[in-house]
Amino acid sequence: MDRERQSDPTREPVEVRAGDLRSRTWAGLEELATEGRWGTLADLLVTLASDEPTLEIAEEAVSLLIGRGRIVGLAGALQTRQRLPLLMRLVEAEVGVRLWDVHAYELEALAREVGRTERTDWKLWVTALTAEHHLSWGDLSAFTIASAALSGCDGDDDRAFARLGRGKLHRILAIGGIYLSGGQDTAASDAGLATTVELFEAAGDSDEVLATRVLCSFVRAMVRRECAVDQIVIAERVVHEAGALGSDRLGDYLVIQAWISALAWELESVHAALEAFDADEGWRPAYQEAMRDAVGLAIDVVEHAQSPAELGARLRLVGAGVHGSTILMIGIRNYLAGLFADEGLPRLARHAAPDLEDLAGRMAALTTADVRTLQARVHLLEKPGSDSVEAFEAALDEFARSATRRPAAVVALRGALSCLRVGLDDSARRLAERGLADLAALAERTRWEQHYVDAVEHLLR
Repeated sequence: MDRERQSDPTREPVEVRAGDLRSRTWAGLEELATEGRWGTLADLLVTLASDEPTLEIAEEAVSLLIGRGRIVGLAGALQTRQRLPLLMRLVEAEVGVRLWDVHAYELEALAREVGRTERTDWKLWVTALTAEHHLSWGDLSAFTIASAALSGCDGDDDRAFARLGRGKLHRILAIGGIYLSGGQDTAASDAGLATTVELFEAAGDSDEVLATRVLCSFVRAMVRRECAVDQIVIAERVVHEAGALGSDRLGDYLVIQAWISALAWELESVHAALEAFDADEGWRPAYQEAMRDAVGLAIDVVEHAQSPAELGARLRLVGAGVHGSTILMIGIRNYLAGLFADEGLPRLARHAAPDLEDLAGRMAALTTADVRTLQARVHLLEKPGSDSVEAFEAALDEFARSATRRPAAVVALRGALSCLRVGLDDSARRLAERGLADLAALAERTRWEQHYVDAVEHLLR
């Protein structure tokens, strides 16, 4: 979001008359979006959002675009404009969270500015974006943020952005229930899923309904290391409906379909999803490419690895290919460990040496230790104190014995941030020093490693 604002080639001279947008049907907005005339649309919405009498009209348009999943192009055009009205900066934040292209400090500053207004619906929206940002970086304080926000909000506020915010927060809690229960707590997560879908449907957010269905199926499948046929059907249906909407998230949904299908060893569905993904020659965010490469490499490992050495090299590529979500990384580890230990091992038996079993066992141990550090952090956030810190450090030591120094360093930095949030400054400094020391010698850091380094260094100043 802090990239330099430059001239926009899609920007056209446009005369905007207050109230014009009410006479525009969705077909008119869709025409601008389909033709890529984001500059024209951005000018129109910036003008409307800058004037109180026409702000409601701009909100209706933004709500329509979010509901249809057509918002990334608008956010890109907004980057070329100076002094944006608050609504348009919320649009930038919405897309920045989706694309992992916004920093926590930017969201905090935006939340403070929204907090000075009377717009409680926008407050819910930006709080939900903050929680989504934390979750996407593997920070389980997202669940605490979501729970606190929902307990203190007006559940009867039927404005579109209030429903959007509550829906996002309920979705985070549903995902958290699936994740922390190992995919077993189906009743509670299904209830949360139903509430989420109801809120999004009431707000007309069709794309958020699709995202909710496929994300919850994905997390459940990846955490449990297994996939039922109905989860593949859900993913395929979501892909079909997203294509009809023209959703910006179609690439996300195709990659998720590939991962879910891989869990059930439905290679035809895997390859169909990847071929559809590759057929789109348009711009895609880096994380989509990384997820696509990871699933492709995972399947390639099982189909073509000819030796333990080659297998190990391919696995390292899989691990290097995905930077970001802890839930995604744990899911991938679980998938590969389960595949090699159960279904995959017989297929590779004629090529791979017996130490393949040991590899799968180490991966499973790494996953178990990783989950324990996350559970310890949740306990620390819920019941801060010296005992909770000691329990986290014990889990961290166990994880460090199972992993390399690099992922263990990031877990230490996450622990430091959690301690800072609950006022345990001395413990935060100790954990930060541990994590920073292990990352200091690296010539290059991944984006998510640098994210945690920047966050810790900023907060400890």
